[in-house]
Amino acid sequence: MSQQADNEPQKSQSIPVSKISLPDSKRIGDSSTEQSGTSHSTHLIAIHQVNTQSSKHGSSPALARNFSELVHALQGRGWEQLQERFVEEMDERSRVETTLQKAAADLLEIFIIWSQTTVFRDEDRAYKRFKTRMNYVQSSEARLETKRKHYVNVVKAFESALALLRDD
Repeated sequence: MSQQADNEPQKSQSIPVSKISLPDSKRIGDSSTEQSGTSHSTHLIAIHQVNTQSSKHGSSPALARNFSELVHALQGRGWEQLQERFVEEMDERSRVETTLQKAAADLLEIFIIWSQTTVFRDEDRAYKRFKTRMNYVQSSEARLETKRKHYVNVVKAFESALALLRDD
């Protein structure tokens, strides 16, 4: 390795499966590799990589077991079968995602209705408060006008009384 690579912090030591040499010098993933040798070697290498990575990253052994079971389940399948399974799994995930999106849209619709109900209720309460204030102001103005008329009549009464006293 170069000095630059030695100075860099070490990263995960995962080796791509396609770069690992088999005892017969064939690469995993080459079309010329025999199926039985490839699947067994791939299985062993993948399990070794998962065990190494899980011990470095503190992952649980259950993760390694699950991965091991997955590798075992995929042994003996061709690329076409893997692609078909991938498409099936992606379709299933798409259906689940669509279902979740619909559920989220339904919840959002309910939230919008709820928030609009709250707004309508607040608007209704504000309108009622406005009407109450208007009634109060109008009744206060009516009482004030009544008092004003009363004082105007009192002033007229005093003026007429003074006029009578002057005439005498």
